[in-house]
Amino acid sequence: MQRISLFALSCLCLFPGSFRLLADPSDIDNYYEQKSNNYTQTDISAPTYFESIWQAGVNPLNATSVTTPSVTPPSSGTTYMMYNAGGNFWQTPFAGFSSQAAMDAAYPNGGYQFNIPTTSGSALTYTPTLVEADNFPAQVPILSNTNWVGGSLYFDYSLGDTLTWNANTDSNVQLHVYGSLGDSFTGAGLLSGSTSYTIAPGQLVSGETYTAYLEFQNYTVDSTQIPGVVGQVSDYTITVFTIAPEPSSICLAFIGVSFVVVLARRRFSVHSR
Repeated sequence: MQRISLFALSCLCLFPGSFRLLADPSDIDNYYEQKSNNYTQTDISAPTYFESIWQAGVNPLNATSVTTPSVTPPSSGTTYMMYNAGGNFWQTPFAGFSSQAAMDAAYPNGGYQFNIPTTSGSALTYTPTLVEADNFPAQVPILSNTNWVGGSLYFDYSLGDTLTWNANTDSNVQLHVYGSLGDSFTGAGLLSGSTSYTIAPGQLVSGETYTAYLEFQNYTVDSTQIPGVVGQVSDYTITVFTIAPEPSSICLAFIGVSFVVVLARRRFSVHSR
């Protein structure tokens, strides 16, 4: 996704003395609606836009505590979510577009009403509404590293290296790195003013190619419509790039760029900041 579970769990004890019914903590972790504008960077020049994506989802706290949630956008019919057993999350099919304008036409600003049936505790069906406002960051993430070879960023894995990028002041920063052989790590929780992240020696696996996401994100949260459960609206601007272990591995760059599209269309689970 990557989820907002740590933030959500920190909010589970909100309103402890309230007369309102708390959602059973074994039912819902969080729910979200999100948009992203996605760019790819292959050299020192500015990233190139390639896709916009809309998605919504619900993260339950166990595999059976939520059944067939759905979301209704302000100007179209209800979309039912599919369950991913491997990640334990419910999610709408990704909706990819060739421009932000096309995405906004299909999924405009306004209220997105969720329908989230739960099974344990009081087994209520919750119908919160999250308001999308196209609150995208002003900046596109741009890597300032100069050691690009054949479309990939070259790292000496044995020595480690530092990723650097432009400053931003109006949004949060995330870094997620996914290996072609399955390993991954994250720089989640970086401050809005962060402009670098150091990858330690040996943190990248020898011979493996990585696809990395550098994300600027604006978000709003709601923990009152389902007391004790966080709902989040997120607008991302994302730059995707490939990290290769050596110049001779540039042939793997194509694999990495293809992996970008697959990953960008998977969970896109929410990350809380």
